[in-house]
Amino acid sequence: MPQVTGTVLLVQESRLRLLAGHGRGQVFVLGTRAAIEPQDLAPLSGRRVRLTWHASARLHAGVIDDLEILPS
Repeated sequence: MPQVTGTVLLVQESRLRLLAGHGRGQVFVLGTRAAIEPQDLAPLSGRRVRLTWHASARLHAGVIDDLEILPS
């Protein structure tokens, strides 16, 4: 599964926008396999994270399978 590292710019419900290390913004939704709940996303705004994700044929966003908070 692909991984991406970046800074969380915006959180809304179970979605987040990530500014990836290559300077591109990407949208992700929390998947059912992730060990984090939607209410745990809000405090991540402005934090650096590493996401493991997969693509979905039905969404224009990546689906988060795992989320790791990185040191500042």
